[in-house]
Amino acid sequence: MRRIFSLVALLFISNVVWTEEPAVSTEANLLKKTAEVESWRFEQHEEGKGEIAVQDDGILFKVETAGVENWHVQALQTDLDLKDGQEYTVKFKASSPNDHVAILAASVDQDDYHGIWLHEEIYTEKELKEYEFTFTASETVEGKNRLGFVLSTGTGAVFVKDLVLAPSE
Repeated sequence: MRRIFSLVALLFISNVVWTEEPAVSTEANLLKKTAEVESWRFEQHEEGKGEIAVQDDGILFKVETAGVENWHVQALQTDLDLKDGQEYTVKFKASSPNDHVAILAASVDQDDYHGIWLHEEIYTEKELKEYEFTFTASETVEGKNRLGFVLSTGTGAVFVKDLVLAPSE
């Protein structure tokens, strides 16, 4: 009898462990891996100068010279196929040794680069902090959308890890 009870308890515990869903589903993530330089298009315009590098299990964006416009240094994930009217959730962790302000934005990735309804100021701190934003995409272009960080709001560095963009449930 004790063996049957132990077996039932073991099966129950195993079932709980195996059916438990992860907090952030990487299967639904529409983005490339955060901690790979190749996942990003790192843009430097006019006077804006910076660097991108893998650090630990994330990516580090540095702004050495801020441009005149905040978009003169930016890091983007491109070729996203977002849909009008679909609600999306963006989750990530970020920090900065110098409390940098960045902008998280989604836009089309073609001439006029209009926003598709995500534009959030991110106030990073020395400690790694979790961020989560939800938006409903509008005015998208099939396969030609992007999500990224506008970084030229000042000089400094921003560390990002575990970036996920997924349809909201």
